[in-house]
Amino acid sequence: MSAIFISGPPGLPKRLPGLALGALALLLFLAGCAQGPGPGARSEYDALVDDLKAGAPRWEELDPTFLGSADRNERLSRRPALRGRVLRSGAEGERSRLKAALERLELYYGDIDAHAQAFRAALSLDASESAAHHRSALRALEARIAASGEGTPEAPYAVLTAQDAFDWLRQRKIATVGALYQGDDEAGTLQLLIRVQEAQGEGLKNWIFDLTPTFTAGAQWAQAMGADSKPSAYIATRAQQGDPAAQTAYALRLWREGSGLGPETVSWLQSASEAGNLVARELLGTVYLALAARREGEEQSRFLDAAVDQLLLAVAQGSAEAMVNLAKLYLSGHFGEENRSAGVALLRQAIARDNLDAEVLLARLEYNGQLVAKAEAQALERLHRAADAGHREAQLFSVREKLSTEQALDDRAQGWLTAAADSGVADAMLLLGSLYADGVHFPQDDELAKRWLSAAGLSSGEAETINTAAWILAVAERPTLRAPALALRLMDALMTRDEAAAANPAYLDTWAAAAAATGDFERAVLLQRRAVTAAEALEDPPYLPVLRQHLEQFEAGEPVFEAVP
Repeated sequence: MSAIFISGPPGLPKRLPGLALGALALLLFLAGCAQGPGPGARSEYDALVDDLKAGAPRWEELDPTFLGSADRNERLSRRPALRGRVLRSGAEGERSRLKAALERLELYYGDIDAHAQAFRAALSLDASESAAHHRSALRALEARIAASGEGTPEAPYAVLTAQDAFDWLRQRKIATVGALYQGDDEAGTLQLLIRVQEAQGEGLKNWIFDLTPTFTAGAQWAQAMGADSKPSAYIATRAQQGDPAAQTAYALRLWREGSGLGPETVSWLQSASEAGNLVARELLGTVYLALAARREGEEQSRFLDAAVDQLLLAVAQGSAEAMVNLAKLYLSGHFGEENRSAGVALLRQAIARDNLDAEVLLARLEYNGQLVAKAEAQALERLHRAADAGHREAQLFSVREKLSTEQALDDRAQGWLTAAADSGVADAMLLLGSLYADGVHFPQDDELAKRWLSAAGLSSGEAETINTAAWILAVAERPTLRAPALALRLMDALMTRDEAAAANPAYLDTWAAAAAATGDFERAVLLQRRAVTAAEALEDPPYLPVLRQHLEQFEAGEPVFEAVP
């Protein structure tokens, strides 16, 4: 599939709301609209091309020199039109094909597809010298891009435009199934993620291509004109023009920036999905699942059906992520209890494509003996392998399992927990903070413990995690472990936004203890009375005497302190 489309899909808005005119100006630059050098002028780029034609090994200089030329925008603007020419058949057609390819190479000598067309046409016309020249150029261009990076975010492949990235992949016979632009406004970078399948039956990979140099050249021009030259504005404009990679990126931005799961997000993803973009199909399936989770009855079923449609399309394209999401629906009984085992088969397909989420989910089934034979040792082997590969859930599960069976965590397990905490997993932060406070599996360090407990409370959206962190920070027996003001702030925020938490006697107890730890006993008493009343409404909870004891302490102006964790 291509990331460049000339016209947008039907039914989309003619103009993106709030899109700066400067973004359109930048797009015009990137498409090319400025005047080139005067008649007879000879540029450094033209001289370089002459050297390349003569066999000089200067291919790595091609793109920087091209972007430094005065007529770069005019050349860029003419490339798509020449590429789309319809050619005749037969010998006359081959001569026409060769002529068109040579015209394209006059615009940009790094055009892989033009060299490929010229090679085939010259070969058909028995122009062996010309064919050999273009074949040599093809090999040099392919090698130059391959040597420019590794396809990772840290070391992306360098290409002039998105189309050049797709041409390079096609020339190498590497299938592409989806794409997504990635722009960073602060850094001013623009990259293109392309989902590829190197060989039939193999797992899919994400390869990153850097478009920043070309974008920066346009951005500098746009800034001189006082225009908005941010990557996000460029992506928005490309989305409006019908580029599926940009539509997917724009929808993802709407989702991340708080526009959520609204119809605009769905519309952009639907358009990209209809164009065959696998990345959009995966995201749209996830969006529909999220919408279904917020609905009930017939409306929930409608969103689940829509999710399944997208997931099936993505599975057909080889998406392991879609296999896992579809497997979860089977395992949940969505397709009937009698079909739950089909979810296991999907997990195994995803594992064959090196999907760690599938590996971990199957390990959990094996560990508990659900739908598969119970096999704890095999399950733990899977989990530890996934933990070593960086899977956060596997790291946390493996550490907890070791804590329940071993006297001390070894270096490997300590590394798993630290990695999970460093990556922002709130429950890992909470556990690591607790272990630093306890001093058994990690050296006792109250400063580190307090730092990790605080981070867990501040980053988590789970009431239980927040409550646990706040409790330790409020009532720890050692003063060096306490942070009562933060504990109260965490509980204030939780109990204000979460009605279920605000009615929970245990959470009310923590809230009151945090208030008492800051010296506000009047408030602590009021909150603790709410905790006692909420507990008394239940059927004789075992913790009711403790709640009453805490109330007596607060009424006497005494905080609650205990050995924690």
